[in-house]
Amino acid sequence: MKLPEVVPVSDMANKQQSVLAMSDEAPVILASRSKARAVLVSIKEWNHIQDLLAMYRAYVRTESDRMQLEETEWIDADPLLDKWAAKHRVIQPETTG
Repeated sequence: MKLPEVVPVSDMANKQQSVLAMSDEAPVILASRSKARAVLVSIKEWNHIQDLLAMYRAYVRTESDRMQLEETEWIDADPLLDKWAAKHRVIQPETTG
């Protein structure tokens, strides 16, 4: 990726098409009084950044879930079901065995 160019904010008023064309090639840093104030990126780059963020968020959620599963002690569901059934007055079928 090409290094971002720094242009004065005033160029957006005076040379708008030129600045927009630059943003098609690489992000453009807009400066005011010699200080970076904003970054202009193309729609294509913006969408790419959004796709990457969505992918990273999904990865982090998946890894977090995986880590929680590894750390969780498994419990037997039957006692929980029995408590739930008793609380809600549900008649459990008899089990043979």
